[in-house]
Amino acid sequence: MPFHEAAQKLFEEGLIGAMKLKNRVLMSAMVTNAAAEDGSLSPKVFRFYEERAKGGVAMIKIGACSVDTKGKTYPRQLMIHQDRLIPDLRRLIETVQAYDCKASIQLMHGGRLAPSRITGDMPVAPSSVPSRLTRETPRELTKVEIQGIQRAFAEAGRRAVDAGCDAIELLAGPGYLLSQFVSPATNKRTDEYGRSLENRIRFPVETIRMVREQVGSKIPILYRISVEEYIDGGLTIKESKVVCERLWKEGGVDALDVEAGWHESQRPVVSREVPPGGYATLAGEIRGVVRVPVIAGVRICNLNVGAKVLNEGYADFVAIARPLLADPQLVRKAFEGRIEDVRPCISCSYCLNQLFEDKLVECAVNPVADHEDEYEIEVQPATERKTVLVAGGGPAGLEACLHLAKRGHKVLLYEKEKQLGGQWNLASIPPYKAEVKSLLEYYEAQLKKLGVKVVLGEVTPSLVREVNPDVLMVATGSVPVVLDIPRSPRIDITTVHEVLQVEAKVGNKVAIIGGGANGLEVADYLAAKGKKVTIVEMLDKVGLEMNRTERWQVRMRLDQNGVRIMTNAKAKRIEDHGVVVDTPSGESFVEADTVVFAVGLKPNRSLVEQLGQTEVPEIYAIGDCNRVGRLVEAIRDGFQTASKI
Repeated sequence: MPFHEAAQKLFEEGLIGAMKLKNRVLMSAMVTNAAAEDGSLSPKVFRFYEERAKGGVAMIKIGACSVDTKGKTYPRQLMIHQDRLIPDLRRLIETVQAYDCKASIQLMHGGRLAPSRITGDMPVAPSSVPSRLTRETPRELTKVEIQGIQRAFAEAGRRAVDAGCDAIELLAGPGYLLSQFVSPATNKRTDEYGRSLENRIRFPVETIRMVREQVGSKIPILYRISVEEYIDGGLTIKESKVVCERLWKEGGVDALDVEAGWHESQRPVVSREVPPGGYATLAGEIRGVVRVPVIAGVRICNLNVGAKVLNEGYADFVAIARPLLADPQLVRKAFEGRIEDVRPCISCSYCLNQLFEDKLVECAVNPVADHEDEYEIEVQPATERKTVLVAGGGPAGLEACLHLAKRGHKVLLYEKEKQLGGQWNLASIPPYKAEVKSLLEYYEAQLKKLGVKVVLGEVTPSLVREVNPDVLMVATGSVPVVLDIPRSPRIDITTVHEVLQVEAKVGNKVAIIGGGANGLEVADYLAAKGKKVTIVEMLDKVGLEMNRTERWQVRMRLDQNGVRIMTNAKAKRIEDHGVVVDTPSGESFVEADTVVFAVGLKPNRSLVEQLGQTEVPEIYAIGDCNRVGRLVEAIRDGFQTASKI
């Protein structure tokens, strides 16, 4: 079914309580780590939310806002614990509402997930159950402290209403304090707040009622809950149906925002291993037991998925987050019938990795995300129209071409391979990475639309002289590093690139020299094909440059497929039937039919050096041919360089 037919449900009006929403697409709350250190609003926060309010969503959930300094989980998280924060919150809410977009404030307390390195205090929780995420054991809350936190939620609700919000959301999942009380995995109390499900629900029900007393009957209260926690002894959908029914009937919530998993879950929840919309059925089960709107908010990775979730009756609304990092105008473009213009989220989890490392949350595919205060959001036409020749159609070259063309330059793109994409084509081959191809499809569609001339051919000095461009951009990427160690001619030796391009003969026993991202991913690829794989890594850990949210999942699959990982091991020489390896305990032999080099990449500067003799007024080397990096660096380099021309 074409998108415009399937999407009709997305653009219908809807109600949550008495609040009318212009469509069925909401923006989930995101911690962007862009607030000031005291939790107040920064220029980045204002610009971030303004751009997404312009983009057409029906409501933005601003958050997560901690109600207490002891509940803060990230260093630059928004706070709502003091009245001094109200004026700036009011200004932010008015900014969002100016674009016919409702503004909700999300309230939370991290409990045992609020680390002492952030709060300066020992974490608190229903019970003293250690957290594998923070590696700390919290202190059990007293009844007096419980009441104090409930009052903090209520006061935060009052501040949100004073600031002019349209709704309030209480954040229970993924593993924060409200859910810690309900979950049998973290609540071991023996008083009226523990043991039975009825007692464990007491804390959130009382909290909702106290918030309601402060905000009045007209402000809708939403509740975001993880209905399958995927932790040992945790809440399951069976109990969650009872919980949600009680939250609706006794607590009086106006909508339930359904998610899955905790931050501590040892099961993929938001990554590419989960099929798009893979947890929507959980929202559907909750929708069957409550009479308030249900929101599905996990792995709604694009609006095609959102439309499917609504059309199949799993939810009344969908909530998206990461796709709005990739393209703030997502909903507006879809509504206007320009779905091909949407810059896709590739579910790479780079944004989440930034958050878990206490950094500003950025997007791998959108160089402007969380930098809206630094760039002109509307594309600025070039003061002088130039002819720009771009050599190389990988991510850096593609992004440069896109931005150059938007600014009015005449752009010619040459790619020496048989297709655009460069190494990005290889990046889509390992298990669960096919989704990244959507980015290449986006670039191809946009360049065609913008009239960029694309030639599958190599740039040479003679071609440069023939074209005579005003600007030359070299984006020829990188090439694999091959170790200079003794080797036998009687064993197959290859590189990651050749393996993924299916240009190399690979035996049943494979030794991979190098345990970085490329080494782990090609091991994942080969192990899935039934190969017996050994990784040899000279450092004490593997996959250090990978996103944390992806690394543990790849490691889990490697373990399941019997991949052997040797660390603190250095390849010494390659013999007829394997690799001799130096280890702390002496020499070891890794039997292999094929040896794969995965020891990194180096800039491919051959064209830069050849073109040094041309008379082009401006020459730029961008992306990997300038400095080897990740996708985010390549795209940012292409964008920033194109912005200067």
